Amino acid sequence: VTRNPNAPIFQPSSNYLFTIVETVALNTQVGLVSARDDDSDVVTYDIVTPNDDGASEYFFLDSESGQITLRKSLLNEPVLTNNNLKNQFDFFVDASDGRGEISRASVRVIVTRVVADRRPLFTNEPYNGNVNIYLPV
Repeated sequence: VTRNPNAPIFQPSSNYLFTIVETVALNTQVGLVSARDDDSDVVTYDIVTPNDDGASEYFFLDSESGQITLRKSLLNEPVLTNNNLKNQFDFFVDASDGRGEISRASVRVIVTRVVADRRPLFTNEPYNGNVNIYLPV
């Protein structure tokens, strides 16, 4: 007889999508993952970053509540990937019942960049143009 037949089940699904603005304050909640266990076991959470894209450096996962918060500013130290601003983080969250059953959910955090406070970036310098001095203004 199996005493722990059920693994935790993420609700409402095992795919989470959260969007934040790069100017959000530290310790702000980014999102919440939630799982239930039909065996009434206490569920704990763990962040898993197989691609090591910096997610664990920028986000904190509360192991008891499943709350994801911002750990490091996205504004003052922009994350660069191939010299481009990183606009999303992908990672996994494992839910464990403490008795050997684990379920995994995927999490994507999309970062909305605030363009107004960034200097323009000209990529095709030099620029040339002609102006007809005889056209009316």
